[in-house]
Amino acid sequence: MQIEFMISLKEQYMNAIENKTKLHEFRRRFSKVNHNFYSLIYVSSPISKVTAIVKFYPPIEGDIDDMLVLRQTHSFSNNQEVRDYFKDSKTYHALPIKQIQLLNNPIPLKKLRELVPNFAPPQSYFRIDNDKYSVIVDHVNKTDNTKTRLPHQSLS
Repeated sequence: MQIEFMISLKEQYMNAIENKTKLHEFRRRFSKVNHNFYSLIYVSSPISKVTAIVKFYPPIEGDIDDMLVLRQTHSFSNNQEVRDYFKDSKTYHALPIKQIQLLNNPIPLKKLRELVPNFAPPQSYFRIDNDKYSVIVDHVNKTDNTKTRLPHQSLS
């Protein structure tokens, strides 16, 4: 078990995930993953902070009709918004949300750049390499008093 991604979300989408009105994160593209995975969530400007860790079930890949069926399981968006989002897309992905852990001490962009020189927030998402992963996770474990502690691999 390890954090594999950092996903960027707009504030309204993160709020909907927190409120459980959004149960899937839709993506036009996403990495091939066939297992549950953890992701740090970076909420974009004006928040500009890592605010949570989300555990996802394996991504679902399908067509627009599959995405519309999944959209019916939550009340955040409507079918037209999903159609508009996927307009001209060749791939359709839904990341089912299993669990969310809000950070008591979100990490602002300035701190992320201190921890990881030249850090650039993801435009959509990126895989976290071991160096970035261990530094950010160590920071969360030292400064956040959540009950959940994040696993990470040591760099030996």
